[in-house]
Amino acid sequence: MPRFAPSAYRVDVNDTVYSKETSTPNLFHVEDLGAFDLESLSKDYTSDFYRTNEWYRIWLPDELDRRHDTKTTYQVEIRYANNTNETFIFHGARGNDEILGPVNWTRPYFDCGRLNRWMVAAVSPVVDIYPRHTQFKHIEYPTYTAAVVMEMDYDRIDINQCPPSQGNNGPNRFAGTARCKEETTECCARGRPIIVEWERRKAFGGPLSFGDSSLRYRALHFFISDSQPQPNLRRCHVKTIFVSDVFSSTNAFSCVPVHGLGFRRGGYQCRCKPGYRLPELVGGPYLGELVERANAEEYDKNFDCLKNGQIQRLPVHLKKGHPFVRDQVNDQHYEHVNVTTSPEILHTVRPNINVMLNFIKGVQPTNCSRRNSDLVLDVDIAHEAEEQFENQAKMAVRLANFISAFLQVSDSTETLSGKRVADKPISEDQIFGETFAIIMADSKIWSAGTYWDRNKFANRKFFAPCAFKTESNTRNYKIEDLARLEKTDEFYVDKDWFTFLKRRWSTNFDALEKFYLKIKVRDDEMGHYLRRHERYPTYYRAANLNHGHWTRPYYDCDGHLKQWVITYAAPFFGWDSVKVKLEFNLSLLLLLAFVSDSSKSELRPAAKSKFQTGREEMRSSEMRSSTEIRIEGRMESRADQNREWGRSRFI
Repeated sequence: MPRFAPSAYRVDVNDTVYSKETSTPNLFHVEDLGAFDLESLSKDYTSDFYRTNEWYRIWLPDELDRRHDTKTTYQVEIRYANNTNETFIFHGARGNDEILGPVNWTRPYFDCGRLNRWMVAAVSPVVDIYPRHTQFKHIEYPTYTAAVVMEMDYDRIDINQCPPSQGNNGPNRFAGTARCKEETTECCARGRPIIVEWERRKAFGGPLSFGDSSLRYRALHFFISDSQPQPNLRRCHVKTIFVSDVFSSTNAFSCVPVHGLGFRRGGYQCRCKPGYRLPELVGGPYLGELVERANAEEYDKNFDCLKNGQIQRLPVHLKKGHPFVRDQVNDQHYEHVNVTTSPEILHTVRPNINVMLNFIKGVQPTNCSRRNSDLVLDVDIAHEAEEQFENQAKMAVRLANFISAFLQVSDSTETLSGKRVADKPISEDQIFGETFAIIMADSKIWSAGTYWDRNKFANRKFFAPCAFKTESNTRNYKIEDLARLEKTDEFYVDKDWFTFLKRRWSTNFDALEKFYLKIKVRDDEMGHYLRRHERYPTYYRAANLNHGHWTRPYYDCDGHLKQWVITYAAPFFGWDSVKVKLEFNLSLLLLLAFVSDSSKSELRPAAKSKFQTGREEMRSSEMRSSTEIRIEGRMESRADQNREWGRSRFI
């Protein structure tokens, strides 16, 4: 074929394929951009007449022609189900740790005639050997043969109007365009200011007027009151009250960008500088959206901060507290006295958080076998893990949806017109490659596996390719078929995550999303024009991000990783033998580094976990006897214990 460029794009319009005729993002047009009339040069994406093909010019054609040392080399060790081994070396795109990286970005462009909106594309190259299948290695060389393009809506990209600073050092044409009054306010270019402000007000007893754990992902706002704070709202808005009095002080604000508002003005907050405070009637930082809408008179009279008159300075003399006061403090924070370093720290009501973290990090491959019952952490230790690893979980959902679409749309037994032949069933090499590509794409993913249920894969009773790596940013990977395992406790069909998803999706599939496809294919191998697919339109059902399953953090002692990980499993589905109803075929599993220096992941306990329970839990019948023993032991040797368990805490 002279050109081949399958392209799929989302159509969010009122389409007649839906019974309710409502706007939905679950309709896709699929076509081959390589099928066009040879006289229409404006449709040739390799030609200069194609106005929006900058994504093609970024990588193609490959300028470094006929050279063998220009492409990154990777190595993968493969172990099949029959315990045979193979080492395969191939050329690929640049690694994630390289400076330029494997992805390039295009300039924003208007996609005229197709989506009719401003787009920006991320482009990554595909490396192959050319010429292929010659068996003469001295004439074959690696080269860029294709490019994968991901186009995104440019209007949904946030702009940062805050002045240049750390994290906002440019190039940024919109830098410094915020209307915050710079004398008493400042613009912070990084961080999540809403959570910071909520934590600050909670700590100092101020009114809680807002709180949001993920505003940077949302654009819709709700209003809430000061008397009923709801920090767990997915979307919220700061309640701001304007006053008409003219403040005597100068301005004292900082500009804080608010994420998720898209390509428009006002995506920031004006926050008071240190040494200044908001007026009493103002419930939070001034929203940039309101500042931008204010006229000259409203802008001059409002959006100011007042001097707080407070001065912070270090104490001149340190004096040890009275023994009675020190005993009262120790009674309130008994978890810091007589601290135990045993695994029981994970199961106490109020453990010492520092000792607990030291125990978690102290579990090593050499001692993990002696602590089998303590290798699984509680759920509240993985607070917001779904948000921290959301992008990695979406990669599992993407592959799960790809396999669901292939199993439900493709039919290897159908007969097509002309010279076209039906697609072959999905092969083992395809699953190996798709699974292996996941761990290559993200350094936070340490292992990925595609686990098929019994007799669901063609000509195989069990099939479970699992790819993993043993160090971050490596060029050497390993992949093996876990169907070779014979022990019952090691087999994947008996794992908790597999049985949970299988029970959940055994009978009812109404919760799955329905995606419609309008596919157009080329008329012949030369591709002079496009024609509709035999099933036009067609559809398939697949899971979304919420249909997956998160496990509790655990230490992978018996596996390949030998570290603390958290697992996300996504299901995918295919037709039964008579193609009447869907059935659970398999699940795709990701192992993400939970406590690892290389992945830079954080361990953040929940805001309302059992580690932060009140004093009434300390006086419960379960803990009363042990608490009295701790107090008696503390009274006997107060000076030694103060030196051992943090003397500076009670000064």
